[in-house]
Amino acid sequence: MKLMTLNFEENQVSTGQWLNTDTQLKMGDRVEFGSRSVSLGAVEDDKILGRLVASIFFNSMNIALFAIKPENRSQGIGSFLISEAEKIAKKGQCRFITLETMSFNAPDFYKKHD
Repeated sequence: MKLMTLNFEENQVSTGQWLNTDTQLKMGDRVEFGSRSVSLGAVEDDKILGRLVASIFFNSMNIALFAIKPENRSQGIGSFLISEAEKIAKKGQCRFITLETMSFNAPDFYKKHD
């Protein structure tokens, strides 16, 4: 056996197909398959103040990108975006929301939303 580097996009699609097939065999028609993208912006006076990018797969949402413009932080914009993402996740029957961050990135914000 040997290891090789694969094209990221092709590998992502193929791996997803394998997982969908495996899950379909085990779960039947009880779940909706495929991923769905979520792309949100907090806007005021036609200016984007914060952004959130996530994907929903099976029963979980993963927040991949989340940022507030530096000059607009500590104004509730992040809480607003997280709250709206939670509503979308609940509507999509997600049981989990994940978000990975570094320990130095707004730790008080994340503790508040734990």
